[in-house]
Amino acid sequence: MVSTIKKFGIIVFITVMGALNVSAQSENSKVIVLLNKASWCSVCQANDSRVKKDLMPILMQDKDVQLVVNDISNKDTKAASKPMLDKTGIFSFAKKNTGAGMLYFIDAKTKKLISSVSISKSNEEIMKMYKEALSKGDLPKHGEKGHVCDKSCKSRM
Repeated sequence: MVSTIKKFGIIVFITVMGALNVSAQSENSKVIVLLNKASWCSVCQANDSRVKKDLMPILMQDKDVQLVVNDISNKDTKAASKPMLDKTGIFSFAKKNTGAGMLYFIDAKTKKLISSVSISKSNEEIMKMYKEALSKGDLPKHGEKGHVCDKSCKSRM
């Protein structure tokens, strides 16, 4: 009974936090940060309080970022996470990128991976990846003002 109540509480927390986070952040975000976590993940367990205390507040307050928490612990938590994944358009991405204890930095427009980092890394390393992702997210596309073609540009001849 207690474990059922605890599971339900976790599902409600994920759903409410996700809804508050997505609605509080700008629809014009440059980067979506996907946090994959799981109750069975030792990296998640070891770093959970640090991530919640030190990193999540920064990510949640940045208007250029949408933070989505994807709990992959079991089928119930996956189902609870799905609405936020759908709302941000990254359900397919999340289905393919299932590493627990990972932060994935995704371009908000293209839904393509910019970079990823384990939450086992130091706050400094994670923040460096976060800042790099922000500088790359939502870059001007081919034909847009400010676009510079390079070898990654698919529109090049």
